[in-house]
Amino acid sequence: MKKLSIRLDKYDASIDFNSWTVTVKLRGKTFKLKLLHRRSYLEKFRGRKWYEVIVKWLPGTRIEVVIPFRFNYEPYQPRRVLALDLNLKTITLYDGGNVRRLKTRCPEALRLKHLAEEVQKRHPYSWRRNSRLLDLVRSLHKRSARIVLGWSRKIAKYLVLKAEKMSAAIAVENLDKLWHNASQKSSSLADRLSRFAYRKLVQAIEAKAVEYNVPLVYVDPRNTSKTCPRCGARLHYQHRLAICPRCRFKADRDTVGAMNIWLRAVQAHAPRPRVAGHPPDDR
Repeated sequence: MKKLSIRLDKYDASIDFNSWTVTVKLRGKTFKLKLLHRRSYLEKFRGRKWYEVIVKWLPGTRIEVVIPFRFNYEPYQPRRVLALDLNLKTITLYDGGNVRRLKTRCPEALRLKHLAEEVQKRHPYSWRRNSRLLDLVRSLHKRSARIVLGWSRKIAKYLVLKAEKMSAAIAVENLDKLWHNASQKSSSLADRLSRFAYRKLVQAIEAKAVEYNVPLVYVDPRNTSKTCPRCGARLHYQHRLAICPRCRFKADRDTVGAMNIWLRAVQAHAPRPRVAGHPPDDR
């Protein structure tokens, strides 16, 4: 096994859906791994097509088994749109009438990353050789990664189930080129974005959306926080408060972004049956 993990196809691995046991063959030896996840969760994968088995050995803790299964993605016809504006500290939700904010755990994960890197900077040559410092750096990085991964999966499930209950599509910005564009402007901003783990959160949302057949809409991110969602004029900002010089619309930056994402997603569904909700007004 290289790097404490290995990928096995159907020739070297098999799954028993009755006992929920994975059998793997390595170097002429056969190993049986019992899946310890709760049975109610495992049952949704019974009989589904799988592609490979990924076995990871986590020193001192456990053996982790990852199995990608095939799901037929058949999204329903949405009646509403739930727009998400993703930021480092908050996720702003807008459904055409109400705005809600959810705090993220990214600042906590970012703080742990910085602590680990401060140790590495203070001891640039010795931290790799000193077992105490090496254990500290590894521990901080692992805690940061667990926070990002665990929180992303939990919040993704919450958002997808909320959209399913509303019969809504989830709208997000298409930020595939976000880091590249930011790196051209500011290295410090690119550093923060790389730690924000935006892609991990979006991947978690995508995975849950496929599982629950919730439709996804990707919108153009350009000027979502610069354009007035009521009249389309360019906004002026006082710190994070946006003010429209034409119609006097006022809102914070995250709310403006979520409203514009919602409007663009609704426009994308224009040829289909009317989507519930309304553009922002004076209320």
